[in-house]
Amino acid sequence: MNLAVLGGKPIVPKGSFCDWPNVTEEEVKSLVEKFKSISFNNYKLDYDITQFEELFGKYIGTKYCFTLNSGTAAIYSALVGCNLKPSDNVIVPAYSFFSAAAAVLNAGAKVKFCDVDLQTFNIDSQSFKEQIDEDTKAVILVHIFGNPCNIDKINQICKEKEIIIIEDACQAHGAMYKRKKTGNLGDIAAFSFHISKNLPIVEGGAITTNNVKLRDKAASANMFPNYIENKHINLGNNFKFNGLFAKIGLERLKSLEKFNNRRQENRDYLIQRLKKFDFIIPQKITENAQSSNAMFVFRIDHSKLNISNSLIDSRNRFLLALHKEGVNCGIWSDKIVPEMEMFGIDASKFPNAKMLVDSTIYISGIHYPNSKNEMNLIIKAIEKIVDNKEELKEIK
Repeated sequence: MNLAVLGGKPIVPKGSFCDWPNVTEEEVKSLVEKFKSISFNNYKLDYDITQFEELFGKYIGTKYCFTLNSGTAAIYSALVGCNLKPSDNVIVPAYSFFSAAAAVLNAGAKVKFCDVDLQTFNIDSQSFKEQIDEDTKAVILVHIFGNPCNIDKINQICKEKEIIIIEDACQAHGAMYKRKKTGNLGDIAAFSFHISKNLPIVEGGAITTNNVKLRDKAASANMFPNYIENKHINLGNNFKFNGLFAKIGLERLKSLEKFNNRRQENRDYLIQRLKKFDFIIPQKITENAQSSNAMFVFRIDHSKLNISNSLIDSRNRFLLALHKEGVNCGIWSDKIVPEMEMFGIDASKFPNAKMLVDSTIYISGIHYPNSKNEMNLIIKAIEKIVDNKEELKEIK
């Protein structure tokens, strides 16, 4: 047997890929200096927090930006900004992270789900339109894997129905639609700075908006807001951002464009080299958009791979073989959000989202400083699997 999954030698030697994020000496030095100061635990007086908020807001292009302690807190705060009532509903794409739908429930409203586009993986405008009713107050637009949604189609619908657009830009730092940054496309946006994101600050989140009323209401979800006089108009949560994290953010914001450019270069290279494999269908980037490429994600066409009659079985066999060859890969989610136990909705109502859950694989090694040398290892691993495709049928 040649494949590593059956005992062969892996293509990718251990340690070939650099981890994300890449920690620099400058970051370590600035963090130590910050830790030695007395201000890093004082939210109100911390200069680095206010500086980071100012610079990140300027980078996104919005009038207002404030930080929180996570992306989930940011989504929840954005929903609080919408002044939701128990009778209101918020529409969320079925193929997304659980936290968006959970935040709607935590904000006291109802969740409705819509299907997604099978090519871009983003919200399907027709399915979204069909879910709207007289109680629909907002929609959460998830820029999935950093791929911006087609905001024009959604915006037209939302203006007619007076629906608030909340961007879930947690994977989309620096992504653009028609040269405008995500986070500045809808009414209000949420970002995450989790260690896995394009702008990794250990943990944290941010709200960006041009609407001062939305900002003030969203800020009231935090027990310690700096931006409003009447601070306790809501039951506030402890969503305080940390000065240590802000210091990391200031350093890494300087390199975000460089980081994103490398992701784009690596994605473009993989797309070009993988064209010869007709069973691999990469996520399509929205027209007139530039993705932040949080991950390289593709679908498996099991009819063309031709190793099993089952889509899930074909995907899983290929995934296991790729993993054993040393490629950092996986399944982003094994269920669409509506079919999770909390909601219990039949997945067949969202066929495209279900197809993505059953057929997709992500590869996470496209980040800086990895380059064509590392991408070639991914390609060689896939080539090896294809050359020994019949062995996939032997995997137990």
